[in-house]
Amino acid sequence: ATWISCMGGACVGRTQGAVSSMASGEKDPSGARDALADFPLQPLSAVVAELLQATAESPATQRERVVLIAERPDGMPPYVLPVEIPRPGHALRGRGLELLWARAATVAAAVVGTARLRVFTEYDETFERLQEEFKSHPHVPQHLEQYGEAFVLSRAAADEVPTVEGELRVMPFRRASSSCRRPEPAAAVAAAKEEEASTAAESSSSSSCLRLYVGVDYGRSDVKCAAIGASGEELATHV
Repeated sequence: ATWISCMGGACVGRTQGAVSSMASGEKDPSGARDALADFPLQPLSAVVAELLQATAESPATQRERVVLIAERPDGMPPYVLPVEIPRPGHALRGRGLELLWARAATVAAAVVGTARLRVFTEYDETFERLQEEFKSHPHVPQHLEQYGEAFVLSRAAADEVPTVEGELRVMPFRRASSSCRRPEPAAAVAAAKEEEASTAAESSSSSSCLRLYVGVDYGRSDVKCAAIGASGEELATHV
């Protein structure tokens, strides 16, 4: 199968059995992009489904759990993404390692935007293979240098990996918003009115809950935008 992931100005893809990567604006001497027009593309989600199905009979013995930890600046918590791939010896091990490479490059270049990536792996060969992929595709590390430093890939210890589901795949806000809560039931609101009106600080906190959150996805061919209300409702979407 052929797949490609192009996000944040960096492309990672596999066509005709070869993995290719390049930054936007770079020429493609291998002709990989042109070749993509002649071969069916397979989204990474389909690759994930294929690998999970192939190891569903005994996940504990057939899957290796790898965790990508993308460091963020200014003391913000890292973005953590678990990736499950077949263990060494499985027929689809190579395909799983290709999936891991695509996920690592995409997380660093597009999801977060960082030059510091730590990886927890159960096997030494898994980390070594990922190191080889970044060395074999220098355009990706070069692309990541825009974030202020040379790219660093390091191995994480087991105790550095979050164990709480709520700490995985989290994109932190740059400013704290813990004072903004979802609307409470009418009875609770009525009971709290007197207390909320007692101080200006609490009133200010209440008004902050009326803010809107806007998410923008800058794709290679379009820009998608969604406006979400503080209570979680979708207000508008634009492409």
